[in-house]
Amino acid sequence: MRDEVMPELPVTVFGLPVNWPTVFMSVVVAGILVLIAYVVGRRVGMVPRRLQAAVEAFYGFFIDLVAQALGKERARKFFPLYSSLFLFLWFSNMIGIVPIGRVEIGGEPYVDVNGNGVYDSRDFFEDENGDGRRNPGFVMPGWQEPTRDMNTTIGMAILFAFIAHLTQLRTKKPFILGYIKDYFSPIPLMFPLNVVSRIVEMVSTSMRLYGNIFGGAVIILIASFFTAGVVLPLPLAVFFGLFVGTIQAFVFTMLWIAYLAVTIQE
Repeated sequence: MRDEVMPELPVTVFGLPVNWPTVFMSVVVAGILVLIAYVVGRRVGMVPRRLQAAVEAFYGFFIDLVAQALGKERARKFFPLYSSLFLFLWFSNMIGIVPIGRVEIGGEPYVDVNGNGVYDSRDFFEDENGDGRRNPGFVMPGWQEPTRDMNTTIGMAILFAFIAHLTQLRTKKPFILGYIKDYFSPIPLMFPLNVVSRIVEMVSTSMRLYGNIFGGAVIILIASFFTAGVVLPLPLAVFFGLFVGTIQAFVFTMLWIAYLAVTIQE
């Protein structure tokens, strides 16, 4: 069960372990977004079809939210950035609902003793290499949420914290001094707390998103273990994917819009 929740990281880049399933699913989500943008863009008409109407409704709803926080002028500039963030997180949270499992290509044969469709320590395998370890071959990971990986949520938080700081640096006058002055506001003694608050912004947003998505995956896995994957997992997957996933993607995005609005306010 632990291997399904926290799989090993067999791929290394420059000596550092890389979570191949997270990278793979992030590329899949990005590809889905590019495909949707292409399909909508090439079929734009005066009389919108269902997909175009849905995209236009999302645009109108989301740009109003950004405009309320940042103003109409800045909303046009930051809308593509924050709408892309929300869509990436939303599709990342939804992707776990798709029941596509892990596929091994060219791995050593094994006997699936417990019938779960995945090799684990209880199964027997043909040790063709004689090294006592099973070679899985090329592994196509099962579809799981990229946001289940802490690296994804922390990376997103760092990226949008950097955008907020850079925007604040360019907005506050005089240049640089206005940015530094904010850390000593309203009184110089607040400098340590202001620094800590900026760090807490990244930690709290990333851990909230990661905790909810990872926790949902663990609950679904435990339910699958006790019910043989028949009764509870599907409703739970829909609940955590559709309901919780949508809320968490929206909350994460709106928090960073709010943080940006606070940092650039006069």
